[in-house]
Amino acid sequence: FNGYNRDTTPNLDKYAEQGVVFHKNYAQAPMTPFSTSSFLTSQYPTDMGFDYAWSSVPESALTIAEMLKDRDYVTYGATSTKILDASHGFSKGFDFFSSPEINNIFLGTVRIGEETVDALITNLEKQPREDKPHFFWLHLYDPHGVYLPHKGFTDHFKREGEFDNKKRDVWSFFSVDNKKLRSAYDLDYYSVDHGEDIFTEKEVVKANDQYDGEISYADFQTQRLFNYLSGKGLFDLSRDLLVFNSDHGELMGEHRYCTSHHGAYQEVKHTPLLFSGAGLAKGKTIYSLTENVD
Repeated sequence: FNGYNRDTTPNLDKYAEQGVVFHKNYAQAPMTPFSTSSFLTSQYPTDMGFDYAWSSVPESALTIAEMLKDRDYVTYGATSTKILDASHGFSKGFDFFSSPEINNIFLGTVRIGEETVDALITNLEKQPREDKPHFFWLHLYDPHGVYLPHKGFTDHFKREGEFDNKKRDVWSFFSVDNKKLRSAYDLDYYSVDHGEDIFTEKEVVKANDQYDGEISYADFQTQRLFNYLSGKGLFDLSRDLLVFNSDHGELMGEHRYCTSHHGAYQEVKHTPLLFSGAGLAKGKTIYSLTENVD
């Protein structure tokens, strides 16, 4: 829906057809906590005193969840990384909130989209149904290095053929040393050792394919939540509003980086923004400059 030539988001594309897409939207920072805090509070990271990647949302910052809770909404949140947890202030305003509880030895403090969607659904199932408006925030981390394989998604985007094997001066490429993950990835895929800063076209192409697989997987998991909520009478586009955005993009060989999101580059800061639902124009595109902080 944002102009990409591969069919990575078939579900979100349908919502875009029924809503408004902002084609010149930008994130406030290339790092997840900074960027996420901005669109939850409508404040810039510097205004909140953020000075390093694991800074916390200050108590003085009013979040959208707090605003809606004050208006008698029931609020649910679920994140896929521990750096967006309660200890960092990201649960502010949520009646029910979930984030990864333990560190994954290979992936760090993250969990896959299926687990995050399941956690949100589990929280919802535990609570009696209230005759009030609801607010749901789902954060997915899957289209973010290190990329994991998902059957029916990753393999769909695997390109075959011969690629230029000339080494290129591209660095910050995530290689995967764990044998189980390497086997699952079908690696030659990642034949690069940690610390090597030059990569072949083949390696960059395959990283891009895996990234597309992760986007497709996230699209599927998002729709899985929508299906569940619809079945419970909690999601109806004729009544409700859907907002989809991203905290940052990923570099795929540009600017000497690969599978990374360093710097204030166009590829990192230019992010999708989609509104769909009640009262909105259908199939509308906006080319005016917008920001997540808006």
